[in-house]
Amino acid sequence: MPDAMISNEDVKQAIDRLLSAKLTGSVGRHAPAGDLRQRLVVAREPIRGDSAEPATAAKLALYRSLNTPLPVSAPPGVAALEALRRQAPHAAPVLDALSLDMRFLARLRAPSLPAQHILLWGPPGCGKTWLGRQLLDVLSSGAFIYSAGGLSSAVDLVGHPPSFREADAGLPIRAISRTGIANPAVLVDEIDKAGGMTAYNGNAQLALLAFLERESSTRLFDPFLQVHVDCSRIHWIFTANDISNLPEPFLSRLKVFKLPRPGEEALDALVSGFSAALAEDFGLPRRRLPKVDDLLREKVARLLRSGEDLRVVREKFNRELKQRALAEPRRRVRPPPAPTGG
Repeated sequence: MPDAMISNEDVKQAIDRLLSAKLTGSVGRHAPAGDLRQRLVVAREPIRGDSAEPATAAKLALYRSLNTPLPVSAPPGVAALEALRRQAPHAAPVLDALSLDMRFLARLRAPSLPAQHILLWGPPGCGKTWLGRQLLDVLSSGAFIYSAGGLSSAVDLVGHPPSFREADAGLPIRAISRTGIANPAVLVDEIDKAGGMTAYNGNAQLALLAFLERESSTRLFDPFLQVHVDCSRIHWIFTANDISNLPEPFLSRLKVFKLPRPGEEALDALVSGFSAALAEDFGLPRRRLPKVDDLLREKVARLLRSGEDLRVVREKFNRELKQRALAEPRRRVRPPPAPTGG
């Protein structure tokens, strides 16, 4: 179909479908805004929007925002990091490394934090994904989450040429566009479960190398946009259960931290976190939950001492609190006050 036959209404409808569509394997979100005074034009070459395919034209139109100055998020500061330390004392090595950079930034009044490239690995149930999600908000006001589990092709990471059906930009471009931040924090979960190298699909881990080198990521060519884009400010966080099969060139570009399963030293933080999460799941104020007494704390401590999976510990804690709530006499809950007329 010639370009002239695509109406503005066709493109508008395609954009609406893109904005309302569920994102497969990825989630973009905004954290509370930090210092956004610094701005950066991510793509200095003009992004063309002409295409014979309405869906492709619509995507290109969305990505034109990369030609305008986008905010560069400053980290919220060491206080946010210390608050996280109280929740995850077993993650001290990760938090110590970030704290050093943040304190250096504050002391010298640097305008922004250099891109952080972090790999969190350890046994299932040690809290890797939870910690990664918390670090997103510590590093940037723009957060993007991508699940690499079962990924069978590197093309979804690096992007497709616009002639491909359902083509799209690479992962870093999507993260910047959907958060509206020039330096979002991106969590790539379960990178060790991405598909291995094949002649057709490529190697997912090796495809990430260009994103992790400043020399290449400053002028990264995106095959969908057909322009060079500055992705050098992105913070990358990866999680893995096992790193033995990850390529050495990939590992060498990351700060690698092994997370143990939390022990008894994390008892207070975990009990508090479990209670808060259970209340939030049911939309309740925390005070409505039964009190966590010494007996329940000892049950949790015993599980932690045995090295139990953190997911199992949380499930047993939740079950105990629910059973206690059912055993208590029904408490009368005062209804919320009726709204007053203006």
